[in-house]
Amino acid sequence: PFHHMMVMTLFIVVTNIVLCKYYYGTIEKTRLKQAENYQFKILKPLFAIAFIAFVIMMNEGAIENWSTLYLIEVVAISQQNLAGLGFIVFSVTMTIGRFFGDGISEKIGSLKIILWGCILGGIGYGCILSGYFLISILGFGILGLGLSVIVPELFRIAGRVDGIKASVGISFVSGIGFIGFLLGPVFLGYISNSFNLKISFYVLLCLTVLALIVSLVRLQRN
Repeated sequence: PFHHMMVMTLFIVVTNIVLCKYYYGTIEKTRLKQAENYQFKILKPLFAIAFIAFVIMMNEGAIENWSTLYLIEVVAISQQNLAGLGFIVFSVTMTIGRFFGDGISEKIGSLKIILWGCILGGIGYGCILSGYFLISILGFGILGLGLSVIVPELFRIAGRVDGIKASVGISFVSGIGFIGFLLGPVFLGYISNSFNLKISFYVLLCLTVLALIVSLVRLQRN
């Protein structure tokens, strides 16, 4: 672990040193003049976006922390050395989705990519909850692909809201999202302790469906 962390730290520092020349001089542009007296109510258009970010990043945190235990306890895999396969597949498809998400967004738009991401997330949970090893692994892959394209689009939308600085919009939405990322594993732990781990994943499915509904109702209206 020590060598792993040192290599990753060095990689991040060197990467930023090399690339900082491309973003260091970036000047922020506000679409409309923001009020000089900052008021919390101007963030009202961001609430729906922040809620979706909260739910999606809660899913990400929960899968990162609980997918291995899910395969052991619920799917009851015979070989525990395969328990991390769900998170590996989830991470790989999420990485692929993040690389190609921008191109897809340019073709179908931000709203549709969020809607399809939520739909894929629901399908992924359906496969995971089947309880069969291979189908569950496929579900983790579908889930990673679906969730991967949502958060970047939410940040993109938050940075384009009229009357709110891009930095303020993105910071607000990402801040709420990362609260979900941190609370997700704790929330699932509480539910699994009170009921069982499979119920926890049903709750995640319901939250993903709720994010889909909010996307349809609120984002489309905005």
